[in-house]
Amino acid sequence: MSRIYLKLGRDDGIGTLRYNGETYDCGGNTDFDYPYDSTISGYKEYCHHSGEYDVDMYYAVLWDGTYGTYFHEASSLYGSAGCIHLLEGDAESFYNDITGRTRVIFEWTD
Repeated sequence: MSRIYLKLGRDDGIGTLRYNGETYDCGGNTDFDYPYDSTISGYKEYCHHSGEYDVDMYYAVLWDGTYGTYFHEASSLYGSAGCIHLLEGDAESFYNDITGRTRVIFEWTD
């Protein structure tokens, strides 16, 4: 099974996502309770509409369906409500690479 290694800074929520030999800059929310070891199904949508925030999220890969947490494209790595933001181009590459079940290993860094 493939693995995603996700590290976010505890102070600012900015970090890196490593997958399939690539490393991407990313951002999350320092107040969000991300799972430390989980498995995603590989479900993805070119454009997912968040009804809660009334926003379209492009290149969306579902991480946690309980909270509606996605990896997706954003114009900034900052300002996430809980999703993992990837910049334009990086989000598309990550989205195109994901196929099937993938383990996600998450950690906070100082």
